[in-house]
Amino acid sequence: MRTLRLFIVPTLGLIVAACAAHPALIPQPTSHVSVERFTQSISTQRIGSGFGTFQEYAVPNCPRSGNCSPNGMALGINKRVWFGNQFGGAIDSIDSIGSIRIHTVDKSEGFVNFDVAEASDHTMWFTAWAPDGSHGTIGHLADGSVTLYPQAFMPTFIIRGIENMWFSGTNHISKISSTGAVTTFTLDPNSNPGELVRGPDGNVWFTDEYIGSQIQSRVGKITPTGKVTEFVVPDKTPGGIIGITVGPDANLWFTDGSTTNGITQIGMCTLSGVITMYDTPTTHATAWGITSGPSNDLYFTETGANQIGRVTLNPVRITEYVVPPPSVNPLDIALGADNNIWFTIPGVNLIGEFETH
Repeated sequence: MRTLRLFIVPTLGLIVAACAAHPALIPQPTSHVSVERFTQSISTQRIGSGFGTFQEYAVPNCPRSGNCSPNGMALGINKRVWFGNQFGGAIDSIDSIGSIRIHTVDKSEGFVNFDVAEASDHTMWFTAWAPDGSHGTIGHLADGSVTLYPQAFMPTFIIRGIENMWFSGTNHISKISSTGAVTTFTLDPNSNPGELVRGPDGNVWFTDEYIGSQIQSRVGKITPTGKVTEFVVPDKTPGGIIGITVGPDANLWFTDGSTTNGITQIGMCTLSGVITMYDTPTTHATAWGITSGPSNDLYFTETGANQIGRVTLNPVRITEYVVPPPSVNPLDIALGADNNIWFTIPGVNLIGEFETH
């Protein structure tokens, strides 16, 4: 166990970003039947960490490319943890005993399938884009059928809002209805919105790596009607902000993975925009995904240190656990229906599970 180091940084002012809403022109969607494959994944041995037990599952080869390289992850339908794949034209799901389903969602272009999220009607949505970066799409998987809605920009992250699914892309945040109607809100040209989460106030909150005359990390919120407010993050090295989640304290918690000065931080933002930053014990850790977990704790990945971090509250403490080999660089993270922590390991085509004691 590493020694805890806490640093509280004064909050900077807020920035209100103007944005204009406009209905996006929707190209003709395409639909096809998803081909499913079922497999029992091969797992490595269970290895204890002192606080919990790690287990890793090999992701079967994707239909198109072999190595799937799993990316974004979320708890979804049928109490399975779902994840997108960087290669292979498929999204996958895994249950608590390691049984993996491969859902083919692209028949022709070999889309990069990045993030996934469950809708209120218990169907799955995902973001994807063409390998050459020429265009993107939002996908919908329902009852074995896949519908692809082409987009003018490359969408990255997706989340369920109050009535619609919301997704982010370079200086855009959009919402899409269950029938595929899209409304896009244009942010500042220098904005790069990242991960999204539905906040307890009914707004969608997001991270923003703002690259203007100076680089800034920001936490933003967008109302259902498209009004955007952003708060500047007082991080020690601006840039690198990515993951965000709602904590057990009803505040927004986020990862700030910039390692220019060797500093990685976890941030907490209240609904009124008051931000407090905490250093991770390990330098150059590159925190990425973050999720609320069991026992009112939060968990996050450290892609630069091959570790899972744990944040306990009242007072805030950060503890890190080394993920055993063959893992390298865990990426996204989610709480499973079994109350265990699940995470993607794209470099070696694995899904990790952290069962806390």
